[in-house]
This record gives sequence, C-alpha cells and structure tokens, in this order.
Amino acid sequence: MNTLNKSVLLTVLWLPRILIILLALFTVLFTFDAFDGDEPILKKILGWLIHLLPTAVLAAIAYLSWNWPWTGALSLSGLAAVYFFTYAQRTNNHIIDIALLAAGLLFLLSWLLRGKIAVAREEKNR
Repeated sequence: MNTLNKSVLLTVLWLPRILIILLALFTVLFTFDAFDGDEPILKKILGWLIHLLPTAVLAAIAYLSWNWPWTGALSLSGLAAVYFFTYAQRTNNHIIDIALLAAGLLFLLSWLLRGKIAVAREEKNR
C-alpha cells in the first residue's frame, strides 16, 4: 500500500472523530445564553445544564462511534434528518445538520473501509 493510500485511509478514520468533537464544542457555545437574565444563580446553572443536553448526546455518540463507526453513521445521519425537518427548515441555517450528516457519512465510510484502515494502521505502526 502506498503512502497516499495510507494517508487517505487514516484521514477517513480520524476526520469524523475530529468533526464530532468540534461539533460538540460548537454546541457548547450556545449554552452560555442560560446565564443571561436576572434569575438566581442556581436557576441559571440548572438552565445551563439543560442546555448542555445536546452536547451530552453528541459526546455519547462520539464515545460509541469511536469503536463502532456504524453507530455514528446511523445516529448522526438520523440526528441530521431530525434537525433538518424540525428546526433547520424554519431558519434556513444548515450548518449543524450538514455537519451532522457529513460526520455520519464519514463514519459510514470509515466502517465500510475498516479492513483497509486496519492494514494501514498496522503498516504505519511498523
């Protein structure tokens, strides 16, 4: 296997993992609006924890997808569809659903190429 093929395969392995982590960090940015307003600090913290639920879901999907890429392919593609049909159509803002779909498709590709990726990883470690 030549060096280019190994690099492409290792990119297919790591890119969806990096993308889902970046997407989770991006969703954290939207949680800090829970601290606006005049409510007591405990109520603000509770609101912040509720706002963190989508990030927790993405973190759980990232954890499961790390070893089982097909779970990331199914769950992220499903989340992209749910997000698209419930929220993104009303706002014409498709950054999140496109990122979810891209990560899901990359996890699918990673799963489909898992044999070749394993060979590339072994050759890299030699």
